[in-house]
Amino acid sequence: MKTIWKYDLPLAAYRITHKMPKGAQILNIQTQHGKVALWVSVDDARPLEDRTFVVVGTGQSVPEGDLKHLGTTQHEYGFLVLHWFEVLE
Repeated sequence: MKTIWKYDLPLAAYRITHKMPKGAQILNIQTQHGKVALWVSVDDARPLEDRTFVVVGTGQSVPEGDLKHLGTTQHEYGFLVLHWFEVLE
């Protein structure tokens, strides 16, 4: 059955891995109630796989590798701007 799941992405981590049903489609990334949330369309009958995400602050180096930009979030009234990527393997 297709459903929408939400995952929290902690600001304190540089690299985050979540288990998601295979083939999950990233829909959006935004802040909600002061936290970063990732919404994903999933078929919850499919087996789980690891999906890895990295966060890079403005002015920081973007890691090497195959990355897909998911979105940008602002925190602390815009003083902290974070760019979110999925690591494609």
